[in-house]
Amino acid sequence: MVSNMTDYEKERLEFNWNIPQYFNFATDVVDKWAQNPDKLAMLWVDEQDNEVRRTFKDFQDRSNKLANLLVEKGIKEGDIVILIMPRYIEWWETFLACLRIGAVVSPGTIQLTTKDLLFRVDTASAAAIITDSRTAAKVDEIKAELPSVKVKIVVGEDREDWINYNPALESYTTEFNGPKTRSDAPAILFFTSGTTGNPKMTVHTHTTYPYAHLITGKYWLDLNSEDLHWNLSDTGWGKAAWSSLFGPWHMGTALFVHHESRFNTKRCLELLQKYPITTLCGAPTNYRMLVLEDLSAYEFSALRSCTGAGEPLNPEVIDTWKEATGITIRDGYGQTETVLVVGNFPCVPIRPGSMGKPAPGFVVEVIDEQGQILPPGKEGDIAIRVKPERPVGLFMEYWQEPRGQQDVSGGIGILQGIGL
Repeated sequence: MVSNMTDYEKERLEFNWNIPQYFNFATDVVDKWAQNPDKLAMLWVDEQDNEVRRTFKDFQDRSNKLANLLVEKGIKEGDIVILIMPRYIEWWETFLACLRIGAVVSPGTIQLTTKDLLFRVDTASAAAIITDSRTAAKVDEIKAELPSVKVKIVVGEDREDWINYNPALESYTTEFNGPKTRSDAPAILFFTSGTTGNPKMTVHTHTTYPYAHLITGKYWLDLNSEDLHWNLSDTGWGKAAWSSLFGPWHMGTALFVHHESRFNTKRCLELLQKYPITTLCGAPTNYRMLVLEDLSAYEFSALRSCTGAGEPLNPEVIDTWKEATGITIRDGYGQTETVLVVGNFPCVPIRPGSMGKPAPGFVVEVIDEQGQILPPGKEGDIAIRVKPERPVGLFMEYWQEPRGQQDVSGGIGILQGIGL
């Protein structure tokens, strides 16, 4: 396969965002691939080896059904929908349905406590919650404290005061005529991890995440429409939007999804051997666990590319993985607030210890405490140039946190830490 980027400097120089006035990932990307009704979008496998294959047409139809349900129940453009679900197929359907109606999706991990849920729903004034049975039980513990919530949908068994997702969808049509969403309208609300206080609400528009992750899928993941891509990240984190939704489906890539209760290294290696998975993306922790196994006992005949993000990956792990697979794990860097900012791209020689070069569409420097650009070899902060042109793949704002805008209000935005 020929890489999507063969000349790094040429690609960066010629790159242009070409932002449309109106954009909706569901209608402009997923529905485009759905024009071929047989094109595979997902191969889903659970812990009992049950397989489900879904086409882009399936996702178009199912998300249209859910969009009709939500609109009928009073969810409208701009409403915030809390989405908390394990790796159920319904997670992808729900994300697309919310985008279709112009609602703002707020994903969260199933590890959230009742206290976490109360904070998120209350702070965001969420209008709807769509979740699994386990999280629904937590929500019921605090239901009296959630006055903003007018719609509750559960995937699983029937619960009082909840709409049961799959039976309910049977009553709705696969045709949906939603609003024409402006590309600069809010689309996603991520809560940060809150390491320095309460979590902030990171708002992305239809452009800054759904559209801009084109560079993540095309240049860093290096995907094409024939690939089968597996991202190990949980659906509750921003990395799932990077590598389990927007990046791959921009490129027409089919997703491999393994629904599991916990990460199992032997099972992961068995699946890589059994299925024609061509590209793998995981957190460094995943790779550190995988290299502790006897990799020589497995063959990964289809695998051609591996990427990692979330924290630096130590060279020993990279070397061990390459010795066993012949593939070098390529690091990438970004945050909840951004798409891919820096990465090791296939056409650029990898330097041990380096996370790569700036992604097309970004001007990135290392600066000192006074904001001065530092020479090579000097330690400082990673900085993104935001003037005269603000990068498209940079979040809209910290909602209701005016002080949080200070880092990106000048000519350079400082990114500290990794929030994937």
